[in-house]
Amino acid sequence: MKPLVSTTTFEHLCCQVTAGKDQFLLLGVYRPGSSAATVPFFDELSAVLEQVSTYRYPIVILGDFNV
Repeated sequence: MKPLVSTTTFEHLCCQVTAGKDQFLLLGVYRPGSSAATVPFFDELSAVLEQVSTYRYPIVILGDFNV
């Protein structure tokens, strides 16, 4: 799996998980701070989701967005 796009407004980690015969992508997202979400945050999140959606596995997104 190639590295995801670089982000500055949040941190993320993506890995492929195998459980028995099933495989899926696990995308963990953390947006630190309690400030309001900005347009750059949503732009970067969209870019990450666009890239992850190109893989052939189901995607599980989890994390602390603080939105």
